[in-house]
Amino acid sequence: MSARYRAYIYILIAIILWGIAGPVIKYTLGYFDTITFLTIRFGLTSLILVPFWIWTERHKKHLFPDLTYKDWTVLIVYGVTATTIELGLLFLGFAHTSAIEATLIFSTAPILIALAGFYFLKEHITKKERVGMFVAFAGTIIVVFGPISGNIVGNLFVMLANLAKIVEVVLMKKLLRHNLSPLFLTMFSFFVGFLSITPIYFLSNHQLITNNVSLSGYLGLAYMVLFSGIIAYWLFLKGQKTIEVSEANMFTYLQPLITTPLAFFWLGESLTWNFLIGGAVVALGVGLAMRRS
Repeated sequence: MSARYRAYIYILIAIILWGIAGPVIKYTLGYFDTITFLTIRFGLTSLILVPFWIWTERHKKHLFPDLTYKDWTVLIVYGVTATTIELGLLFLGFAHTSAIEATLIFSTAPILIALAGFYFLKEHITKKERVGMFVAFAGTIIVVFGPISGNIVGNLFVMLANLAKIVEVVLMKKLLRHNLSPLFLTMFSFFVGFLSITPIYFLSNHQLITNNVSLSGYLGLAYMVLFSGIIAYWLFLKGQKTIEVSEANMFTYLQPLITTPLAFFWLGESLTWNFLIGGAVVALGVGLAMRRS
């Protein structure tokens, strides 16, 4: 099997795990508030990954990669953006909207990333791709601001998470040029996320553990730490070292196909008209954007 196809498999597994994560987040937020959930998640992930990374690097002469002060600054900003900012906004979105709508909106991040690259980085995209991206973005607007949707606040939080995703991907492009390992990037981002969200946790005076958390609530938290956190992030970064960032992010469009039936049958979420119409428009735009002359 070629390296490219292995990268496809890595990324596909990560997308499946993240597609399942949407309903898991929505369900688990019934037991933990957003800040407590993220603080525990980042802390447990760091507790697992930091020792494991040190153990894997034990034979090397230098524990940390040889980076300049500027590169370390980029790495820290990347870590805060990819965890505390992006996931904080995303989890706030899930707390105030349905898992179905949140996942569809967040899955359109590659469109915004490509458009940002076109306007700010002068990256080339064809006329058909531009038309498709604008159509897909229009579909996202229908979902976010649909007149019969009561989830506008939550949907806006997810849109802001998409903007943070753009910053994360741009910084990731810079960092991957230094041949940093996917394990190191995953470990470092969650560790920085834990350091940055802990002061917010204590200042907001959140309760760490409540008596109302059931076993299923803890299982949801465990899934977000092990599968949606460690495994999915590591596989996605591992895949992105082989293929282009824009190509890897195209897999994100598959997430609603996993989240929608799970949220419908497990959480009992309904499929609103603005979601169905907006989702159809998004699918049309994605199809146009991915067409080749």
